Amino acid sequence: MVGRTTDLDERRGVIARKETELRRLRLGVKADQDALRARQEELEAHLVAAPANDWAAAVEKVRYLLDLMGPTLLAQDARRQRLIEQLNEDFDRLLAGHDEEPGGAPSRRNDLGETTMPRGEQRGNRESKKPKKEKPKTTAAAAPSAMQPKASAPPRPAGKK
Repeated sequence: MVGRTTDLDERRGVIARKETELRRLRLGVKADQDALRARQEELEAHLVAAPANDWAAAVEKVRYLLDLMGPTLLAQDARRQRLIEQLNEDFDRLLAGHDEEPGGAPSRRNDLGETTMPRGEQRGNRESKKPKKEKPKTTAAAAPSAMQPKASAPPRPAGKK
């Protein structure tokens, strides 16, 4: 008889079985919540430990906060839920093309991870400034003639154009 275990649940009544099942479920849920809380604290400590190195890391931090705050009463509004969904879609779209510049040309990164532009190309879509025209310089001989009064035109008769 040593090899066989006795199932005590079979000997209990219906009400006692339900109470026992509920107690076991409640203890299981509490254990799961405690494990989740411990993992969450570990993740938050990791996220706070250092600043984001790039946009992808910053997006992951924002997504974590959105997921954490999403179930709150303030975020339950349909407009805010739609805004959160659109923000996540924007993150996906922007991160999928984060190695390309807005014009579609691939960006180049140096050893420090900074974006560099190829020689001769300009960042952005603004036109470059046009060089100023050089004004002709007046000579000293032309200056006295500028001082002389100009002859005025004879007055026109009124009514004729």
